Amino acid sequence: MTQDMTEHKQAEEALQASEERFRRYFDLGLIGMAITSPTKGILEVNDELCRILGYERGELLQKTWAELTHPDDLVADLAQFNRVMTGEMDGYRIDKRWIRADGRIIDSVMAAQCVRRADGFVDYFVGLVLDTTERKLAEERLRRSEANLAEGQRLSHTGSWAWNISTDELFWSKEHYHIFGLDPEGVKPTKESTQHLIHPEDRAKVEEALTRAVQDRSDFEMDFRIALPDGTLKYLHTLAHPVFREFGALAEYVGTVIDITERKRAEETLQKLQLELAHVTRMTTMGELAAWIAHEINQPLGAIVNNGNACLRLLRDAPAQDDVQQALADIVDDANRASAVSARIRALMKRSSPEQAALDFRDVDHQRADAGTARVG
Repeated sequence: MTQDMTEHKQAEEALQASEERFRRYFDLGLIGMAITSPTKGILEVNDELCRILGYERGELLQKTWAELTHPDDLVADLAQFNRVMTGEMDGYRIDKRWIRADGRIIDSVMAAQCVRRADGFVDYFVGLVLDTTERKLAEERLRRSEANLAEGQRLSHTGSWAWNISTDELFWSKEHYHIFGLDPEGVKPTKESTQHLIHPEDRAKVEEALTRAVQDRSDFEMDFRIALPDGTLKYLHTLAHPVFREFGALAEYVGTVIDITERKRAEETLQKLQLELAHVTRMTTMGELAAWIAHEINQPLGAIVNNGNACLRLLRDAPAQDDVQQALADIVDDANRASAVSARIRALMKRSSPEQAALDFRDVDHQRADAGTARVG
């Protein structure tokens, strides 16, 4: 009998110690807590739950869970509650929204665990409510930021990447996958598989530049080409920056890659147009040069012809040795003038240094007069 009383007393003390511990946890305020009855509503709440829901304790004890629960989450909460009441399970955990006293919506993670009587009926529930509103807002801001970043990368054809030096792992943004013609949900890229996508003529210089950057612990920037699996050729520009650990070791490279194919094609088109324009300009210049050459050479050639004809007439009409000699001398002079024009043209095409010479305008007038006049005796 004494042993039974001792065991009973020890059990009571253990229960009392457990209740005291629970009360300390309840009042500590690390998480919102409540004790509820399936039939009597809310029996007790702690200060943290009052803070989360924005009610005084007395006000909260007059409320029901259905009143406080967001309408869109009520059905799911009741479904779990009913499973506990039917004995299917003793507790559940759900993401749940609440309506605060000021009308604001609160996100939370709620866990409920029942305590049953000897007959198996639920005596009461212990509920835990963790306010996740700030976390949800942060997640939404992060999601929106990532969405904006992804859209910005898509519009600008800019991908982002990271390369872990020690593990050799690669991390690519969605747009980076798109630029390389790969599926983000497919096989994860490696350094080796990426090198196979680089144009064969550019692989060595890319590897050399990256190796030098790692050795120098410096930035990495260059243009290169890639050949996609479907044969498409793209021009890319990449820029990367080293990231160091606290003790100075090189941890990784983070960078961007920009698809500059359209710019390159525009540059090639512009270069082609410039070449065509230069060709047209050369042809125009050559036409003008040809007209000038014809003009310059035709004058002495015309004089040569005229003087030759004059010699023929002089020889037929009468002996006129002096006049014939003069005409022949003029022919030689005109031929020399034509030869000089050709020499000047060759010098012009060879970019020779210009020669300076004295010019007597009286000689110019005489040459013009002689060019159109045959010498006769």
